[in-house]
Amino acid sequence: MHFKMDEMSPQEVLKHASSHPWILEGVKPKDIPKQYKNHPICPSCERIALRDKGWEKERHAQCPHCLRRFKADTTLQEYIEQKLYL
Repeated sequence: MHFKMDEMSPQEVLKHASSHPWILEGVKPKDIPKQYKNHPICPSCERIALRDKGWEKERHAQCPHCLRRFKADTTLQEYIEQKLYL
């Protein structure tokens, strides 16, 4: 990774996770945790990913930042609650 997540506060981690314009579009920064709490976190760049075709059956997601497609295993809520960024 290009950043040191263990040196970041939860607020800084959330700011990093939501840094793509598609995520911020139409959502106030304070509402991001509520709006995206069930969205997956990209395992490559640790940003909020978007649910992709096949989400209902196999939890397929795609990251708008790094374009990685993956099978999601962690949501934003789990990521923050379990402090997985440390």
